[in-house]
Amino acid sequence: MTTPQNIEQLIAEAKAAYEAEEYSQAITGFEAAEQALKANGDLLNAAEMANNRSVALLKSSKPADALACIESTDQVFAQAGDPKRQAMALGNQATALEELGRTDDALAKYHQSVDIFKTNRRIRYGRPRPEKNIQHAIPRQRPRRRHVNYGRCLKPAIQTWPAGSHPQVALGHRR
Repeated sequence: MTTPQNIEQLIAEAKAAYEAEEYSQAITGFEAAEQALKANGDLLNAAEMANNRSVALLKSSKPADALACIESTDQVFAQAGDPKRQAMALGNQATALEELGRTDDALAKYHQSVDIFKTNRRIRYGRPRPEKNIQHAIPRQRPRRRHVNYGRCLKPAIQTWPAGSHPQVALGHRR
């Protein structure tokens, strides 16, 4: 059984190798971390390491291997009740299928991923949205007078983001 410190070190080394674009080392590191996590009974984080390994495999132009290592990770996340990582796993599978030229299968996986994000709107932008007491909601009623400045109604909805932390929109705009 591997200690948590050793697993953390394996993960850190694999991430550093990935950032340095040394994908073969990253693949080996993520696989070692995945096996250690499985041995410790942490299937959720092991599935996360499999997803990380698949991304490194895709960067190494090995889509078949990438797909093989993540075929069931979406189910692991679904059973754990983690829709964000489930949707991301489906997106990774779709990317691997697309690289293999299986566009119909890839499109189906992309649609599944989008549907999960749509049904779980609170995971939008990678952070939970408050269920109640949304302070920055746009008023639903229109002003009664025509000469009212409409920009004033929208001002509470404008948010500022610290430099470098603006969320990425991956699936399009909300209507």
